[in-house]
Amino acid sequence: MPSHSFRMVATALTVVSTGAAHAASETDWWRTNGAAVVEYRPAADEPACSLFIYNKDYAAVVTWEKAGPKDISFYHSDWQFRSDGPVSVAVRLGDFWLGPTVAQDPPRLAAIADQGRLSVPVNEPVEDMLRNASRITVQLADRETSIDVDRPKMPVLLAAVNRCRAALR
Repeated sequence: MPSHSFRMVATALTVVSTGAAHAASETDWWRTNGAAVVEYRPAADEPACSLFIYNKDYAAVVTWEKAGPKDISFYHSDWQFRSDGPVSVAVRLGDFWLGPTVAQDPPRLAAIADQGRLSVPVNEPVEDMLRNASRITVQLADRETSIDVDRPKMPVLLAAVNRCRAALR
């Protein structure tokens, strides 16, 4: 019987890779307990590579296209957002907040919410932040959720992301 964490990752991958169209193909570039790097080619979109960091209730998924980072999505088994509703969030990779430097701390970003998922567009390089991160955190107005990152595994995972992105056409 599949574990709850495996089902959460499978659900996250399905949501990430399908949208309105079903994924044409998927390739595992690296898979270990609590993390995976997967290439997928949705029929209607540009191919992408995603780094999944997950535990039994929560997943953070960073997605890259060939040109660079696309978004970071968060999945939680207890979340129930209305579909396509905008949500103000702050995202921290280790000690660094994503987004522009502003007077308010932390910077707020616009996420798209859909049931148990929040998706935040990323417009800056995140590899160095991930390499040094011990946690990935999303902060909403009324709560904060974090997932631990296995730092010793991160160089191997990021190398798999780089190999995956190099293979994108």
